[in-house]
Amino acid sequence: MKDRFMNGYVAGVVADIPIVILDMLSGLFHLDKFDYIHFVTIFAFSERNPNIWETLFALMIQLFFAGVLGVAFSYLLPHISERYFYSKGLIWGVLVWFMIYAVDIIFKIEDGLKMDFRTAVTHFILSVIWGWLMAWMLKRLRRMEQR
Repeated sequence: MKDRFMNGYVAGVVADIPIVILDMLSGLFHLDKFDYIHFVTIFAFSERNPNIWETLFALMIQLFFAGVLGVAFSYLLPHISERYFYSKGLIWGVLVWFMIYAVDIIFKIEDGLKMDFRTAVTHFILSVIWGWLMAWMLKRLRRMEQR
């Protein structure tokens, strides 16, 4: 694809798929109080215990949002140079993590969701991984278009 928008969108979505899986696994091993899907259902439906349909819709919202964040990164890159590409992806992931947590605090969603240390650290690590994977996928898509 020779399209900055679509490359960013695909990179964001593809990078988010393993993150969703890792996040669900972290919940199974009690590494966090709630996963990103529950975070999205609270934003979308004000529902703390979603049913299967709300969970699936929240998953679509999360993947869409990850794609949009990939687009934003893709358009931001030419303005900050492409040097240290993966490091910038990591930083982007951390910035997104911080912004999402800040939105929760600013708008007092669900009493701040009562974030605990393990959940914050788990989500931080997942955001770093997402940022790196998104940058890697974006770089791979751009190399494919140069062939």
